[in-house]
Amino acid sequence: MTLVLCHKCPREVSEGDPACPECGVLDREGPFEQHYESGQLMARGTYLNGVLHGSYEEYYESGQLEGKYNFEKGDPRGDGLFEYYNERGELMARGFFHMSKKCGEWFAKGAGWSGRDKVEHYPPCPESRD
Repeated sequence: MTLVLCHKCPREVSEGDPACPECGVLDREGPFEQHYESGQLMARGTYLNGVLHGSYEEYYESGQLEGKYNFEKGDPRGDGLFEYYNERGELMARGFFHMSKKCGEWFAKGAGWSGRDKVEHYPPCPESRD
């Protein structure tokens, strides 16, 4: 069972609950955190109009960062940085999105069947990238 904090009251609510049993809020809105049953942080981000929007981070149960993403109205390819780490904290993939498309240089460690590091180049990102 994954718990999230209600954005209207301090109660933890099961992620599957349609509404907060304490205050009755139905829609997800605003900042949130999810935790493993152990209490360790699993994810943090923000809901806007009921969907993920903006900066989002996921963590392994060990506490190690798993990934950084930017959501744009529910789409995980929002403008900005994408990073993915393995459980040892090694960077496995890094790149940027602009308008839901890859831009600039993308790196993937041990990618594909060859197991070699891979660097791909896409159209340049706008100068204002994060």
